[in-house]
Amino acid sequence: MLQPRIFNGLRKRQGYPEEIRTVGDQIKTERLKRGLFQKDVANLLHVDISTITGWERNDHLPHISMYPHIEKFLGYPPIHSNLNQIDSVNQLLALRLKAGLTQKDAARLLGIHHSTLGDYENMRGREKNSEHYIELAKRLF
Repeated sequence: MLQPRIFNGLRKRQGYPEEIRTVGDQIKTERLKRGLFQKDVANLLHVDISTITGWERNDHLPHISMYPHIEKFLGYPPIHSNLNQIDSVNQLLALRLKAGLTQKDAARLLGIHHSTLGDYENMRGREKNSEHYIELAKRLF
């Protein structure tokens, strides 16, 4: 059993991230809450143990195709695809990540060029058309 530690006057369980800022932090927190080893999560998500280690250490982000699986493991959308925490333009990014689509695949479904979708996702060109594509993405993804 993990023993609590003290951080800044607050009791904290050993091994937990001090602050949850990334998808890797979310995965590690959920894994520890459930009492799972990294190999257990790797088996659940059908990835290598080193992949889980890399995510939890924030060495790299999960590939977008993994977001639906990560959401299933967590029981809620990962930080990068939480629709409630981002503005309307970046809802396109969140919807795409939640669906596990690449930018090219999502753009193809939306009937636009992938660079146009990239502009919307990167907050460049806040054209009024972005609202149209958000509604379309909600139906298609």
